[in-house]
Amino acid sequence: MPRLFRAMKEGEGGLPEEGESARTLGIRPGIDVPVNTPEELFRPGQGGLSVSPDDPLNFPMFRRPPEYQGVGKDQVWTITAAELEPDLAYRPDPTSARHGFIEPARPMTLADYQRALARTRGLWRKATPAAAKRRDSNDA
Repeated sequence: MPRLFRAMKEGEGGLPEEGESARTLGIRPGIDVPVNTPEELFRPGQGGLSVSPDDPLNFPMFRRPPEYQGVGKDQVWTITAAELEPDLAYRPDPTSARHGFIEPARPMTLADYQRALARTRGLWRKATPAAAKRRDSNDA
């Protein structure tokens, strides 16, 4: 299973900050996903939380902090696809090997999807350039 990376603000408790922004643990309704209201149904294959698979250097330069050869100001966080809860799934972006989505594993409302993302908050770990380069046997 791939290791997934995302640059996000650090929030309370040293965990990713939740929110509806490109810099938080959350999505922008109507931008990242094709639904706008909490009760609208959202399906697999329609987008979701943007992540970079396997290497944080896949981020655009403006998202990468200086320790990753970029100009961004947010912490890089990592989670493996295997750690995602059953309501979520990783899907590679069919248009770019450097990008992917954490999206719903089944049809659900936008509100349910946002709650599922929030439940992953404690699973994200701060990445370091050295740790990002290491691969354990489960990632091979």
